[in-house]
This record gives sequence, C-alpha cells and structure tokens, in this order.
Amino acid sequence: MIAIRFQTALAQVTFCGALLTGSAALGATLSLDTVDQGWYRNDGSHTPSNLNTLTGRLSNGREYRSWYGFDLTAAPEDGDSQEAALTQADAGRITGATLVFAARNGLARSSDQSETLEFYDVTSDTGQLRAGQGGLAAFEDLGSGRQYGSLDYATPGNSSRAVNQISVTLDAEALEDLNASLATGEAQFYVGAVLSSLSSQQRSEYLWAWSRLTPAAQLNLEIAPVPLPAGLPLLAGALGGLWLLRRKRNQA
Repeated sequence: MIAIRFQTALAQVTFCGALLTGSAALGATLSLDTVDQGWYRNDGSHTPSNLNTLTGRLSNGREYRSWYGFDLTAAPEDGDSQEAALTQADAGRITGATLVFAARNGLARSSDQSETLEFYDVTSDTGQLRAGQGGLAAFEDLGSGRQYGSLDYATPGNSSRAVNQISVTLDAEALEDLNASLATGEAQFYVGAVLSSLSSQQRSEYLWAWSRLTPAAQLNLEIAPVPLPAGLPLLAGALGGLWLLRRKRNQA
C-alpha cells in the first residue's frame, strides 16, 4: 500500500513538473487594440470628438502629430495564447512588442519616394490630451523624448491613396516602459507618432488623413513564460531518485 501511494505521488509531481515545464517553454502572445487615439496640430489645438489620427502636413502648412493609447490589463482576445489579462505581477514578462496600423484607414500622400515615421513616448497628462487641453506642449511631446522605433515607408505619390498596413517593431526603450507601466500599476502605454521627414516646402505629406477607424492600431506583445517554482524540479528529482533506488532493491 505504501509503495502504491509513493508511486502515485511521484507520478503526480512528475506530471505537474512536465506540464509546467512545457507551458513555460512556449511563452505567449497578446494583442491589444487602441483604447485612445487622436492628434494635435502645431498650433496646440485638438478636437476631442475627432477620432482621426492624421500625421504629417496638409497643403495649408499645418502639421499634425498623433497618439495611440493602450490598456495593458485588457482581457485577451480570441487567438491570443496569453490566457489571462496581465497584472502588476507580470512586470518584466513583456519581451517583444510590435505596432500594427490597420490598412485602408484614411489616405496617404507625398511626392517624395518615401517618408520616415518615428514613434516616441508620451509624457503629457493623458486626461488633458484626450480633452484637447494639452496645447502646444502636447504637440511637441508627441514627436520628442524616448524614441520607441521608426520606419521608412514607400509613399503612394502625389495623389491621395488608401494607406496600406504598417508594422513597426518597438525597441528596448519601449519594452522597458511597458514593463515599468505594469510594475507601477498604471498599466497604460501611449505612443506618439510624427512624420520626421517633412520637406521645407508648403505641400501635402501625410498619413491617415480622414481616418475614422477605431481601433486605428494594435499592439502585439510577446509574453515570457512564468518561471517554474524553484523547488519543484528538485522535489521531482528527489522522488525519482528514491523510486529508482526502491526499484533496484526490489529487483535484488
């Protein structure tokens, strides 16, 4: 009876250890939609009811910069391998991040062959940002500070055409801020977007003009596996050793 109980306990511990080891090796992915988005103009104005994320400059000389906000504790969607929403305890588990901007959301235009799109952190008060109270400081903030990434994209030419899907992999500074946001319990992540390659001429160079799609972007996160309990492999190994020793004695 004692031998049967011992072997049953060993099997249970070994199974749990294998299960945890297998899940830990896989990691997970999580996709988050924007919960907030908008633009600021170079005169410091923003219309809160306007969901447009126009980035660049119109022919009237006005420059626009955009922001995209995400809730890091949002529930996983269908297709995510992350089974539960992230919490403060998950700080440090975000190991990769990619921003994906939806295709056919507004229009793009530029007579240059390519334009450079850059992404920065947002330090402005998000409540004032949404309410249109950020002013010129918010406009400046959306195109300065800690840079999260950049990309060069091929423009459609000197006529307005639908924007293609755009993806950018965020760098180490973004990952650091993502994990820090979880650690503090704030759990918000905001990204500013600026067209940094604007010419000195008064002509149209823009992305996402007349866009209205919500969400306008998606943040795809790579989540590291939860580390195994430190004592579990040792316990499984010890029980395994005892089982082998008992088996050898029985055979003798």
